[in-house]
Amino acid sequence: MNQCVSVITVDGPSGAGKSILCKEISKNLNWNVLESGLIYRILALNILKNKYYKIKTNLLFLLRSLNFFNIIRDNSIKKNYFHFNFIKDIDSETIANIASELACIPYIREHLLFKQRFFRQLPGLIADGRDMGTVVFPDACIKFFLKADLKTRVKRRFLDFQKKK
Repeated sequence: MNQCVSVITVDGPSGAGKSILCKEISKNLNWNVLESGLIYRILALNILKNKYYKIKTNLLFLLRSLNFFNIIRDNSIKKNYFHFNFIKDIDSETIANIASELACIPYIREHLLFKQRFFRQLPGLIADGRDMGTVVFPDACIKFFLKADLKTRVKRRFLDFQKKK
């Protein structure tokens, strides 16, 4: 991990406004962005694409073979990476559920922790997701934890889902 590169982390619950804040900071500073949830969704999509079963040896092979930095590059996703409707599928409920299951498996979290740290590149990184400031980048120069009341969070999530339809 290149600790000379500055990192700003943004943690908080779903619907608190992490993504919006990260995009604005990134745009103003012209820094890279890492959305950790996207890494778990890409892994979930690859499991379905390759018809891998949730067997440890299969998942370890997939984890080792995926280069998340090449899939997510220049603050955007290489849309040609998958041969189906990537944008629609990556945000589907099925993928979200699989990603949540994967995030609960310790060896997957450990492996992806290592891969997330590869995103720490010049000129700097804005890292969005759970445990970003405590586990992934504990040495971040600035750490935000966003809060929002339940009503606001539900409204934001609802609007997100409406946009994706």
